[in-house]
Amino acid sequence: MKNYKNYISLGILIFVMCGIIFAFSTITKNNNLSASNSENQNQNTTQTPKFEFVPARQSLNSSISFENNFGGSNFDEVNFVYYLNDYYLIGSTLSTDKYFENNKSSSVYVLICDSLGNAKNVYTLNFNSEIKVVDAKIFSNSIYILIDSDGTKLVEFNLSSTTLKIVYSINETPLNLVVSSQPIVVTTLTNKTNLHFLKSNKTFSLNYKIENIVLGCDYANGTLLIFNANNAVFVGILNLDSFEEIIQIENSNLITFNITNLNFVFVIKSQENYLVKIYDLNFENKAELKIPNGTDFKLFYYNNQHYLTYLTNNYLNMISFCNHGDTLNSKTILSGVASYNFQIVNNLVACLTSNTDGSISLNSFNFIGNLEKSVTIPSSLNLNITSFELNYNLNFFVVGNFKMANSLITNNFGNSDIFVCEIKF
Repeated sequence: MKNYKNYISLGILIFVMCGIIFAFSTITKNNNLSASNSENQNQNTTQTPKFEFVPARQSLNSSISFENNFGGSNFDEVNFVYYLNDYYLIGSTLSTDKYFENNKSSSVYVLICDSLGNAKNVYTLNFNSEIKVVDAKIFSNSIYILIDSDGTKLVEFNLSSTTLKIVYSINETPLNLVVSSQPIVVTTLTNKTNLHFLKSNKTFSLNYKIENIVLGCDYANGTLLIFNANNAVFVGILNLDSFEEIIQIENSNLITFNITNLNFVFVIKSQENYLVKIYDLNFENKAELKIPNGTDFKLFYYNNQHYLTYLTNNYLNMISFCNHGDTLNSKTILSGVASYNFQIVNNLVACLTSNTDGSISLNSFNFIGNLEKSVTIPSSLNLNITSFELNYNLNFFVVGNFKMANSLITNNFGNSDIFVCEIKF
């Protein structure tokens, strides 16, 4: 009987010990999970903030359908906008309240906004130091965002899972993000350029420093690169282990370009002269046209003619020319223009201008430069316009940055906010 009681006591002791071990392991597991979740939240905030998003409001100006602003009490900036059924605004923020109340530090963000100017969600990724958004490109089912923050960081925003994460990091200066058959991160050192192929996990180096890449895209059996370096314009084909140079234009700087079904058209500055150079698709030089000095050059092609717009002393000018380089027409269209952008709409050029007096204007002109319509929207402050796009209403959805509430954007949260509005066309 005594032995029997001893066995019972031993069994009870074993049972109690098992319970203690189980409880301890559960507590440890929960603590580890909590620490892991806390770490993830510090890095990737994807939940909808408790702050109630402010709905878009009807504008006081009859030329504007609605206006809205997003941000917090600190500095917020929008750098890139992509339209994918909704508008995806990409930028950086120092705010830690209101739309960015889940932030704890300097962050990159993706804000999703519908076509009526209402924010749907905000996703952020925190960094330990201030960041600069250098570039952003869409590839496959993701938006890749190139960041300058203690070196180069490449952030991926997955459109399906709506998650932000760092997928590449290196202690070099970021230059550009090129997308062809895979994302290519371009970085620079003192006298060297590295091209990092993300999917292949390979790096190809050039023994000189690229100043800027004007074009990078799929072409033939590689990636077509057009860039400025060493006071020259380079055109060539990049592969995993080689760069095959096609042409080099010495003592020149490429300002802008356009591609048609027949030609590559370059606007370059060669010493003190500004030139248009026309190449065929094999990069043989076919024509050259000297043009006036200016800034903010833009090229487009319509009805078998080339058009070049540019600014000189805040005047907006347009030149048209043929494939042989002969000037067909030259005209000054507008004055008092600080910056501009345009789209072709219904056989007209729809041009949005930010003006020297702080106002913005939506103008339309024909292809010989005659002004057809102009609507000016007063504003007490200059607006920095990031994106200007024709929407399904055939009006223009405008995105940018502003510093203070004004007659156009009537609310602000901090010293630099993000705005959206729709201008009637």
